[in-house]
Amino acid sequence: MAEDKEKRLKLISEIQRTVEQMKVDDIEEQPYAASELFQCPCCGEFKPLAGSLLYNANLYCNDCVLLTEVSLALGKITYPDEMIEYMEDKRFEAIYEGLFSFEENLNN
Repeated sequence: MAEDKEKRLKLISEIQRTVEQMKVDDIEEQPYAASELFQCPCCGEFKPLAGSLLYNANLYCNDCVLLTEVSLALGKITYPDEMIEYMEDKRFEAIYEGLFSFEENLNN
């Protein structure tokens, strides 16, 4: 049991390093990617283009790439698009908060 947990933690650590390196590589190759934002269809937040990854027709932010890759590796999901379904509450919360932030900025 402890050995299984250790293997999972090692796997997660390896995925974290890989996903972080993707972000670093993107910034080195295209510095604008660190400041160019897009709205992630998974979490709903506006995130930097750096480290993002295209799954089917959806471009996931670096944070969601990490969650997706870990979930796939651990067998929690079968295909990347499932993360959009699982992240529905977070996405709606981010969109909801974004609307109020936008409205607040307009009034100030």
